Amino acid sequence: MTPLSRWQTVVNDPLVSPAEFLSAVADELRALDLDGIRFSRVRCREGSIISDRRNYLRVRYKALCFDVFAFAVGLDLVCGFWLMKEGPTLRDLLLEIPLFGQVLKALRPVTIIDIEKSHYFQNSVFSAVSGVASDLDPGSALLWEQDGGG
Repeated sequence: MTPLSRWQTVVNDPLVSPAEFLSAVADELRALDLDGIRFSRVRCREGSIISDRRNYLRVRYKALCFDVFAFAVGLDLVCGFWLMKEGPTLRDLLLEIPLFGQVLKALRPVTIIDIEKSHYFQNSVFSAVSGVASDLDPGSALLWEQDGGG
């Protein structure tokens, strides 16, 4: 997967655990009843093979993927997400074939509604993460984008 951006905020003195934060974000998104959205939990190592694993809420829509995170640092909760795009799909590879790719594009072009749905999905995840953080600590309402996706 290719990282596109990373956003985070800090919740001061939260009354919830990182797992409860991730569950609250998932509940917010499920309440929207978005078509085509898939949820899963993933565990990734923080570094070497002997390091701890961090839990993420993975939210997917087509080729876009958000890994929502939350972890404790002292009395604070650092939370946010990585926005990533999956690697080339079979359709992407087929589009590269001369003539066949042109026919495929004509049969199933990318439409404005496809683009709008993708933007709606991205805005929904952003709103869910920032909304849950804001409910816990009104001072954390704004997420900030980190420099460089990777």
